[in-house]
Amino acid sequence: MRTQRAAQRSLSADTERANGRLAAEREALARQVRSSYMTGREELLKLLLSQESPAALGRMLVYFDYYNRARTARIGAVAAELAQLGELERQTASVEAELAALEAAQAREVAALERSRDERRAAVAKIDAEIRDGNAAVSRLRAEEKRLADLVTELREALADFPVVGDEPFAESKGKLAWPVQGRLVADYGQPREAGSLRWTGVLLEAGAGTPVRAVHHGRVAFADWLQGLGLLVIVDHGGGYMSLYGHNEALLKESGDWVEPGEQIAQVGDTGGQARAALYFELRFNGEPVNPNSWMAKRPAAR
Repeated sequence: MRTQRAAQRSLSADTERANGRLAAEREALARQVRSSYMTGREELLKLLLSQESPAALGRMLVYFDYYNRARTARIGAVAAELAQLGELERQTASVEAELAALEAAQAREVAALERSRDERRAAVAKIDAEIRDGNAAVSRLRAEEKRLADLVTELREALADFPVVGDEPFAESKGKLAWPVQGRLVADYGQPREAGSLRWTGVLLEAGAGTPVRAVHHGRVAFADWLQGLGLLVIVDHGGGYMSLYGHNEALLKESGDWVEPGEQIAQVGDTGGQARAALYFELRFNGEPVNPNSWMAKRPAAR
């Protein structure tokens, strides 16, 4: 655009100079025309009829010829200046049109840049909000994990003097257990959770609300109540340091202290504890620590 503006200034200067020359040529031509009008053709006629010598007459005729040619040259100069002025005006109009187009394009680019800045600011604000929400979600999930871990620790300490005895120790059932509910796997052990670096310590099995939830092995109900984050929760103590956990239930069918057998219904699938859909959260623990339940089951659950 600087080039176009420089060209515009140069054309303006040329036009000004051309107008100056044109004005001078017009003034000179006007003087010649006025002089010719005042003298008229009678002067030449008088000269021809006078008794002047042929030499003087010749000189006068040459003078009149020079005068007429000078006037014709003035007229040509004025015409040339007019033509040049017209060309300069055409070039100026072209440069001004190009300059206007560049200014319009620049205005569009500025507007697009402003929109881009607004969009970037909105995106940054959204990311900041998501980070804040994500941090809040991480804090909430960590608090829920701690509550569950504290509960399991309390139960293990309380039941230490009341061992579970069965026909087959839980440890010998690895790879033989049936899933507590027939459902689709929507979250697997070890997968990242939606909140940061946390990972699933159990599995989430989607099933219809009210679907029977069954105990995976012989044991005693150690907990059957509400726990924040897991809703209605059942924990079964299988002895030998092993426990199974069943969360987000719609209804609990057993109470603490009840004995259960493999395949016995203990609850119904629900969405309690903040769950967005009906699903069962299932977890296995050994000595209070989560273990991968997949290696304990006879087969993989249905994929999502």
